[in-house]
Order: sequence, then C-alpha cells, then structure tokens
Amino acid sequence: MATFQLSRTSGLYWYHLRADNGEIIQSGEGYTSKASCESGIQSVKANCQLQRSDSFFSASQYGFSHVATNSEIIGRSEKYPTAQARDHGLQVFLREAPGGPGARPELAPPLFAKKTAAMTLTLPVTQTSVLTCPVCQHAQADQMPTDACQWFYECTSCHTLLKPLAGDCCVYCSYGSVPCPPIQ
Repeated sequence: MATFQLSRTSGLYWYHLRADNGEIIQSGEGYTSKASCESGIQSVKANCQLQRSDSFFSASQYGFSHVATNSEIIGRSEKYPTAQARDHGLQVFLREAPGGPGARPELAPPLFAKKTAAMTLTLPVTQTSVLTCPVCQHAQADQMPTDACQWFYECTSCHTLLKPLAGDCCVYCSYGSVPCPPIQ
C-alpha cells in the first residue's frame, strides 16, 4: 500500500505519496505549516477520482496533476518516459491514495536531492485475451502478439473483419477482455 510521507525542507512542509517500491507517485506544494500540509493530504484523499486528474506532456515527459474541486492543483506526479508509464502511475495513485495513512503522518527526515539507486517495476503481462465479435457476439480466447499491435482479426463464426475502434491501437484493445501487451 502506498504511504504519505511528510517532510520539512527549507522551512516548508512537503508531502510525497510513495508506492510500495519506494518511488514517488505524487508530490504536493510547499506548505508553511505542518497542519496545512496534513490538510493538503486530506484534500488529496477526498479528491482521489479520475475526473480530478489532468494528464500532460511537457519537455518530452508525461505526467498528471491532481486537481481539487476549487480547480487548484493539489499535487503533481513524477515525470514518466511514456504515456503508458504515466497511466500506470495514475492507476496506482487512484488505487492507493484513499488507503494511505494520511491522518497523522509522522515527520520524516529530509529527502535527499539525488536518488542513490534506480528502481524498476516489472508487472506481469497477460498474453491471452477473449475477443468478442460485435456483430454475432461470438467470443474466443486468442493468444496476443507480445511485441506489436494487431490491426485486423477475422471472426471465426461470422467471418466479419474486425478493425480497431477510433482511439484504440488494435483489435484486442477494442474487442478483447484485456488490452494488448504493448499497452499493458
């Protein structure tokens, strides 16, 4: 479970939401008092909804901002090299922030400016998807390619040639039970 870390640096209080692997998922602004920082954490928890997040791409990096109901940014994600990595970070944030301890976080020692070791998160990739034909509703399990997106698929029942829907990269993302491995 991710945890909120509260620290004090240069006279300001900061919060970081850290994932199980130690990586920072989101950081708040600098607060002048510990109570204000704790209030910011409570605002993060209260506003932890997909519609309260804004994705962005800047300087060749992806990220997301967390926005309160008053339209003020209450937290920013770390920067990610790909949109998929950002989306995974957002999913972790949405899943973990409400369960964080947050109510009375302990004051942590100041954070170091440089990380001493790189951390890598490896998630299992599902290689089987059940494709459901939108024409005849025939469903069939299929092995997905792991290194590419599949643009066309012929239904084995009605022989309709399936193509990805607008905004999807392949037929598995449009008609499958799980998205394709490159998106996972």
